Amino acid sequence: MMDFRSLAAAALLLAATGCQLVPSKGRDLASTIASEARELRRSDKTDHVFQYRYPDPERPYTIEIHPCFDPERLDDQDINICGGLSVRSGASGTTSVAHLKEVLVPARLMIEKPPGAPTEVTLRRQGNFIIILMLR
Repeated sequence: MMDFRSLAAAALLLAATGCQLVPSKGRDLASTIASEARELRRSDKTDHVFQYRYPDPERPYTIEIHPCFDPERLDDQDINICGGLSVRSGASGTTSVAHLKEVLVPARLMIEKPPGAPTEVTLRRQGNFIIILMLR
């Protein structure tokens, strides 16, 4: 049996590591987007499309990506410096969120998918920036 000090130390350790006992689907998708954006930056391509597969193929899910912060101007358009995303399980209603720091988010995007269906994410190079163009 753990005493109070051991329990408190374990709780502090979990808090310091970000409580990563349960993987976050939001952070997983944000990490995938960041990795794909780096790949696009290294290439000569303008657009890059990749598929995201929800980790639980038995459940429907919803992805929402939205702008945050004050917009900057790029080609006469307001472009947000970063964005956030949420991934919600349709069956349980559980939502996980993450910030997007590697890409710009010009507009709110949302898609609902049935169980097992992948989401196609389109990234586009626009000047020195990579933007999330579309979810399909």
